[in-house]
Amino acid sequence: MKHGSEKAFTTIYEHYHKLIYYIVFQYVKDVEVAKDLTQDAFIKMYNEVRKNDEPIHFHPWFIALTKNIVFDYFRQNKLNRVDKNSEKTLAEFPDPSYQASPGSISFQSLTPIEKQVIDYKIIFKQTFKEIAETMGLSLSVVTKIYYEALNKLRLDMEDKSI
Repeated sequence: MKHGSEKAFTTIYEHYHKLIYYIVFQYVKDVEVAKDLTQDAFIKMYNEVRKNDEPIHFHPWFIALTKNIVFDYFRQNKLNRVDKNSEKTLAEFPDPSYQASPGSISFQSLTPIEKQVIDYKIIFKQTFKEIAETMGLSLSVVTKIYYEALNKLRLDMEDKSI
């Protein structure tokens, strides 16, 4: 993408736009501000990659860049309402391009961290390694959380079918 490839940017945008919006909205809790800051994150990412070499670990670099844009927004607006421990998951955020399909699976038995790992793995199709890097956890911990969450969901489904 260093040479301004529109196709490369489009591929990155398609892969990351929901995740970046999710991260931004998790902090700002305002649809319009989240859209603006998401756009700012992609513009800054594009400009940074064109100026420098693409980072070796693009995913965590882009997440950190996005969070810095959010923190800059709060500093500029003198807002300190950052809730880093939000228990919301992707299905609860009003991203107009994402519609959760209605289903009978209840995620209420899952902890917030289990919901987050499930979101990253199933919705964003991230590898366990990418999830571990994003969340700052070890690969084995993320894998364990994921499979324990799936087991909880299976048990919940079995209980409902009896």
